[in-house]
Amino acid sequence: MDPDAADAYFAHAWDLLVVATMAGVLTEVNPAWTRVLGWQRSDLIGTRYLDLVHPDDLPETREQLRALNRGAVISGLANRYRTAEGGYRWLEWNVVADPGAGVARGVARDVTERRREAALLGHVEQLSRIGSWELELGAGEVWWSQVTHELHGTDPAQGPLTVEQALSFYAPDAAEQLEAAFDALVSSGAGYDLELPLQRSDGRSLWVRTTGLAHRRDGTGAVTSVYGTIADITEERRRRGELLRFKEFVELAHDGIWELDAAGRTAYANRRMRELLERPAAALVGQEAASFVEDEDRDRFLRALSVADTAQPQELELRLALSDGTTRWVQLAMRARSGADGGAPSHLAVVADVSALKESEERSRRNEAQLRTFFDLAPTPIVVTGWPDGALLDGNLAAAALLGAPIEQLRDQQHHALLADLSPGRLAQVREQLARTARYGPLERRIHDRDGSLREVVLEGVLLPTAGGRPAVWTVVDDVTERRRVERLKQEFLATVSHELRTPLTSIAGAVDLLARATTGAIALDEARAVELVTVARRNTDRLAALVDDLLDLSRIEADGVELDIEELDLGTVVAECVEEHRTAAAHRGVEVVLAALGPTPVRGDARRLHQVVGNLLANAVAFSPRGSTVEVAVGRAGPRAELRVRDHGPGVPAAFEARMFEPFTQADGSDRRARGGSGLGLSIVQRVTAQHGGQVRYEQAEGGGACFVVLLPLSGASPLGAGGGAP
Repeated sequence: MDPDAADAYFAHAWDLLVVATMAGVLTEVNPAWTRVLGWQRSDLIGTRYLDLVHPDDLPETREQLRALNRGAVISGLANRYRTAEGGYRWLEWNVVADPGAGVARGVARDVTERRREAALLGHVEQLSRIGSWELELGAGEVWWSQVTHELHGTDPAQGPLTVEQALSFYAPDAAEQLEAAFDALVSSGAGYDLELPLQRSDGRSLWVRTTGLAHRRDGTGAVTSVYGTIADITEERRRRGELLRFKEFVELAHDGIWELDAAGRTAYANRRMRELLERPAAALVGQEAASFVEDEDRDRFLRALSVADTAQPQELELRLALSDGTTRWVQLAMRARSGADGGAPSHLAVVADVSALKESEERSRRNEAQLRTFFDLAPTPIVVTGWPDGALLDGNLAAAALLGAPIEQLRDQQHHALLADLSPGRLAQVREQLARTARYGPLERRIHDRDGSLREVVLEGVLLPTAGGRPAVWTVVDDVTERRRVERLKQEFLATVSHELRTPLTSIAGAVDLLARATTGAIALDEARAVELVTVARRNTDRLAALVDDLLDLSRIEADGVELDIEELDLGTVVAECVEEHRTAAAHRGVEVVLAALGPTPVRGDARRLHQVVGNLLANAVAFSPRGSTVEVAVGRAGPRAELRVRDHGPGVPAAFEARMFEPFTQADGSDRRARGGSGLGLSIVQRVTAQHGGQVRYEQAEGGGACFVVLLPLSGASPLGAGGGAP
């Protein structure tokens, strides 16, 4: 080299140039020493360079110098030199000896930053566990980083490996795949990224991700150097497999899984969620979730979305809006998930279809409402009391009417009137029966209703839970007041009929017996006495026939009504005939029957049945009239009706009996039956026959005392009157 050019290079070289004696004393340094280490030339000339080497690097440096003295070349020696400020910088040396001149000449490059970067890369490799490799194609040897050796279970001290040795860590199929990818990389520069199973030198298997890229090319474009990475992905693949399995599970889940991003848009919806919304994934992802919620429920949904509490899920029921305009009820449990860098949270929701449950609840609600209606409208009183405290909890309208107040006012009272005065012993029996069999009764009681009237009831109860689950006693209150009254009436009727039958039968039997004895000559009877006995038997036979006729008539009327032989007739004429028939019987009782006819009263009716009506009224009037009194009978017109009035001067009808006077087998005073005769059927027959003729019968208290019965029948051509016994 030209001496001037050499001086110029020495003065301006970027690398550190040095000349030293074989004993290690610096004789010449270039300006780069000042730039890199801060030393001035005057500070260095005559100094032993070993005095500048870091103590930790001295052993290696001395070893390399001994080799240099033996004629070797130092190449790639790296050690640290002290700077003028007291720090150290890494220098990489190439040194040759010139024995003829007795000096050594060296070139050093500052590799501090490169080594720092290499150290950092090593740290990154250790932290990331991503190894690297490099191959200079001309050398045919693969350089591995520390982590790459660790992944393969090899010792870095063994030196570089060949490509064939590197491929030997893979199973045949994987090695074939990697070799094909590597060949493509070398021949064309096509990179690769593969996941392959690898078997370490210790026999342990793992999955790795290995990559390869072209690093350098020559002037023709041919690849001259390649490098790549390798990483252990065994755990990642395991987690990925678990994630795939979890995703399969999520996809197969019976409930909908709905993932919403921080803006409330759909990020993911599993198969079930897509079914619930009846939309494909493409129509859901990226769309605002609130747009799929029914308008009336949207505010509640948005409020739940605004909650950032990641610990407490938000639970709500709402309706999803379907594409066909219908809705579906769902139950939604939604939890917030912390946003990245403290940003808005995302949400994950589990959505269950509760439309069938809602329909069932609605049916139950309707059924409960219907049952409540049936319960309230049931004619039989039903009372619900708590168990075991006996507090009144509920009751229907019939129970409220019986107890005399709305159930709301009676609630929480102890049994109210039903069991209030029950003896302690009897009450204990009821409780014991309920505890043992969950039932009680029948228990007969007498209570006063809201009007103060005495009611006879039979209680039967069963222990059942209420709708709220509270144990309660459901008591059915059977009001048997009317039933007991009818039973008493029947008993009285049987007594009356027995009397009414026995009396004439006794008379008939006596008369027939006397006549029979006279016929046999056992006794002597004159003709007058015999006629009298026959008359007695005939009269009592007629009395029996009348009683039987009344019973048969009432039975037929109560069943289907008697068949009427309708004809045009005058009611006054029928009444006059009947009055004449009863004058003699009335006279025997000292009663006079007076008839007042006020013009013609044409009606359409059955003469025999109307005769029966008038006869029963007259018989009653005569029977209850005192001796010396009169029975006044009047027939006339009252507008479009014919009116018959039968009035006596007897005791009249007690007010308490007026409501029942037209019922069968009833009389104002049962003791009168034997005294006055009669079966208690007359007025009942009068009312029913009158009703069959389209008329009415009513009772009036007569002025001055006595009873007055009024029969109203439509005149011929007039419309029938309303049924019943009340006034029109």
